[in-house]
Amino acid sequence: TCVKYDLRDSLRLYAAEQEGSVYLYNLRTRQPILALPDAHRSTILGLSQLIDRNKLVTFSKDGFVKIWNDNGQCEWTYQTH
Repeated sequence: TCVKYDLRDSLRLYAAEQEGSVYLYNLRTRQPILALPDAHRSTILGLSQLIDRNKLVTFSKDGFVKIWNDNGQCEWTYQTH
């Protein structure tokens, strides 16, 4: 599992699960704000934010790097070699 605090709001936490899912949690309510249950086909190795564009970057053992918007839509996918 990878975790990362939201750099725009310290009461929000991104969590990536081994099965390839990503969740954004509200730490005050402990409830998910956003769920990406099929973000990747394999273990997510890392998360990063593009703060100036309100985007989340994920990369996984499946060989893909993806950029997600605040609505949970994948806007860009790159397959590594």
